[in-house]
Amino acid sequence: MLAAFWTATGYIRHAWHVFPQTPDYQNRVEYRVTDWIWKNMPDARIFATGSVRFWYDAWHDLPELGGGSDQGLLNAQAEPAQWEINLGRQAEPTILWLQAFGSDAVFVSDQRSQEMFKDVEAPEKLAGKVPVLFDDQKGDMLYQIPRRFPARARVVDTARLNALKPPRSSQDVENLGAYVDVIEKGPDAPPSVARNGPDVMLVRAKVETGQSIVVQESYDPAWQAWAGGTRVPVRKDAMGFLVVDAPPGEREVRLEFVTPLENQIGRILTLLTLLVLVGLIAWSVRQERAA
Repeated sequence: MLAAFWTATGYIRHAWHVFPQTPDYQNRVEYRVTDWIWKNMPDARIFATGSVRFWYDAWHDLPELGGGSDQGLLNAQAEPAQWEINLGRQAEPTILWLQAFGSDAVFVSDQRSQEMFKDVEAPEKLAGKVPVLFDDQKGDMLYQIPRRFPARARVVDTARLNALKPPRSSQDVENLGAYVDVIEKGPDAPPSVARNGPDVMLVRAKVETGQSIVVQESYDPAWQAWAGGTRVPVRKDAMGFLVVDAPPGEREVRLEFVTPLENQIGRILTLLTLLVLVGLIAWSVRQERAA
C-alpha cells in the first residue's frame, strides 16, 4: 500500500499549490476563445483542442465534439476522428471527420499561442482550405467547417444511408466522403432540432417515401422515438448516430432517452438495501435496550 500511494506524496504535500490562481483569467486563451464562441455561435458544436478543450465548459455551457475526458465513450468513431484531427497532417480527412460529426468549427493553436498543449501537430493544414472565423493574431484560430444546414439532423435517402460502411481507418476518405455526401448532399429538406433537457429532443422534418432522419447524436439502445403518437424504429448508422425511420409527411419526432431496465432494477435494489439497513439498525437498537 505504501508503494502504491508513494507517487501521490508530492500532491499531498502541496495540495493547495497544484493549480496556482490566475486572477487575470479573462486574458487567458481558454476564456477568450470560449467567450467569443458563446457570444457569436453559442449553439454550434465545436472541436476544441488543448487546454481550451479542458476548460471549454468552465464559463459557458457549449456543445463540443469530445471533451476533457472520454471515459465511458458511447460512440467508438469519435476516437479515430479525434486522432486524425489532432495528429493527421492532411486537411481532407480532418474536414470530412468534422463534417461527419456535425461540427461547425475547430479550434487550432500554433506555437505562438499561450495555449499549453498544442494538440494539433499540423496547425497549418487547414489554412486556405476553410474560412477563418476567429484569429487573435496570437496563434489562436477558429476555422469554420462547411455544413449544409445548421441543425445537427438531416433527412437522407434511406437506401444510400444503408449502403454506407464505417471508416476503415482515420484516413479512409473513401468511406468518410461517401458518408458526408449522404449527409450533406441529400434531400433539400432542412430539419430543426429542439432540445428539451438532456433526455428529450424534438425533430421537425418533411420526410418523403424512402427517406429517413439522421440525428447527429450518439446512438444508445435507450433512445426511443415517436411520430404522431406512434412509436417508430431507432437504429444506428455507419458513424454511430441515431437513425429514425419515420413515416412520410411533415413530422414532429419526439426522441426520448428512456431509463434503461437495469437502472430501474438498480434503483429498486438500492431502496431495498436501504430498507434492510434501517431495519437492521432498528433491530440492533431494540436488542440493546432489551439487554
